[in-house]
Amino acid sequence: MENNTPNMPPQMPPPQPPEVAAPEPGKPWYKRWWGIVIIFFLAVAIINGLAGGGGDENVAVEEAAEEVEVVEETTTTTTEAPEITLTVEEQLALDLKEELGLESDRDIDPKTIVEFDAEDTPNRVLVRFAKNQAVLDTKSEILGDIQDAMTIIAASEYDFSSISFEVSYPLVDNLGNVTEADVVYAIWDRELIDQIDFDSGQFDVATLFDNNMGIVWTHPALAND
Repeated sequence: MENNTPNMPPQMPPPQPPEVAAPEPGKPWYKRWWGIVIIFFLAVAIINGLAGGGGDENVAVEEAAEEVEVVEETTTTTTEAPEITLTVEEQLALDLKEELGLESDRDIDPKTIVEFDAEDTPNRVLVRFAKNQAVLDTKSEILGDIQDAMTIIAASEYDFSSISFEVSYPLVDNLGNVTEADVVYAIWDRELIDQIDFDSGQFDVATLFDNNMGIVWTHPALAND
């Protein structure tokens, strides 16, 4: 039996859409001109911020240092030792010791001693000192020291009744033995002291010894000095 099916044209495949080329990848944003501008301004802002913060820190450090200095100055001022007020006797003793010396050239300590109400006599000032050896004229040097001490006592505010001096000095005997001995002793009362003009420059304490005014004594060894 014949196939009467009509001849059909061959089927063609469906048309395909045209291929579109994939777009090339674009530049990252930080490489684009506007990205670079943004990065630049951000960097400037960060640098300024850091610089400004450092300045504030420096200012804070300086202010803190100034506060510490103020505190230290205040502490130093408040911790200073209070001024010591000496009594009339203490001031007179200090003046005499400074005038006659604080250190001896021998094993004598203290070199100068000042006593008040000495020898059981009210208001008597006793000055005892050891004369150093480095002198050219021992007797004159000792009398000069006594006169200087008398001037200090007479000008002081202490209400003395009398003044007494005891002076020691190393004496050497004929066998070469050295002995610390008293070489000058003197006592003068207030009545005699008040008659002396210490400011005229004409007074010489040797006059009191030469004329036996008051109670005076010098060691015979000083006669040939």
